[in-house]
Amino acid sequence: MENIKIIPYNKKYFSDTRTICYETSTSYHTPERAPILWGLYHDWYVLNSPETCFVAVNEKDTAVGYILCAPDIEKYTRENPNNHYESYRKYAKDYPAHLHIDILPAYQGHGLGGKLLDALYKKLGSMGIKGIHLTCGKHKLNAIKFYEKHGYKLLDSNDSSNLVFGLNLGIALGLMPTRKGA
Repeated sequence: MENIKIIPYNKKYFSDTRTICYETSTSYHTPERAPILWGLYHDWYVLNSPETCFVAVNEKDTAVGYILCAPDIEKYTRENPNNHYESYRKYAKDYPAHLHIDILPAYQGHGLGGKLLDALYKKLGSMGIKGIHLTCGKHKLNAIKFYEKHGYKLLDSNDSSNLVFGLNLGIALGLMPTRKGA
């Protein structure tokens, strides 16, 4: 595996990260649906909260993965006309941040996901954000294993196609004992 660096998002990676979003999508992988995909899972994050977005870049300075985060789901649902997260606002009190993470298939399984999470957790911790949540398709078994491995707890499985996971950032950053150790 080539030397990959995790760095803060920069607008020069906009095209790269859109490509990653498109290439890793299972629901919107057609050219005519790409604008919907980018509106839901990419553009708002990098245009409105770039400080909570990170990219994994290769030796050619090309993004091969990213983690994008809305640090305030309430603000996100108010400002993003493309959002479909209204039903997830109930988690805002304990898990106010919301993330998306995608890595090109050739770069998966090499620890980049964990490194992207770590970079985001440090940033959110410095902002005083106490929790983060995400949605994941019920059919994405590898992604579910990844989130569980990184400490995410299932919050909701009532949606017909998605699961909702949450993580207390105090536990993730080692600032609080885990429930088992409490």
